[in-house]
Amino acid sequence: MGIEAIWLVVAVGLALYIAADMAGLRVNRVGIRRPGWVIASLCTGPLAAAIYFVLRRRVRKTLISAVWRTVGDDTLPAPVRRERLQALRHHGLIGHSIYRVCERSIGPNGAHGRKGGDAR
Repeated sequence: MGIEAIWLVVAVGLALYIAADMAGLRVNRVGIRRPGWVIASLCTGPLAAAIYFVLRRRVRKTLISAVWRTVGDDTLPAPVRRERLQALRHHGLIGHSIYRVCERSIGPNGAHGRKGGDAR
């Protein structure tokens, strides 16, 4: 197997991973849309992965912040915030990973880490 074939296999695998990850996050773009990541993967290979993960982190933080703006802050009772969070997930507006982070941060006492901030 030549170097070109290995490059192609890695690039296709990377493009599939990025597309699946974006679908899991329920986002249409992380810097660029999925077809752009396919082209970037074919042209730059592993460099596309590095760029994607830098951008993905920023998008994830922005998404979590948007969830908190929608769900509400500590001034609302925990059951209300949980119900809103479940509605976002039920309607496919947020992925499982974002849901899980936010659900965990609401916690049993109803408080999340930072008021309106991201939860880790």
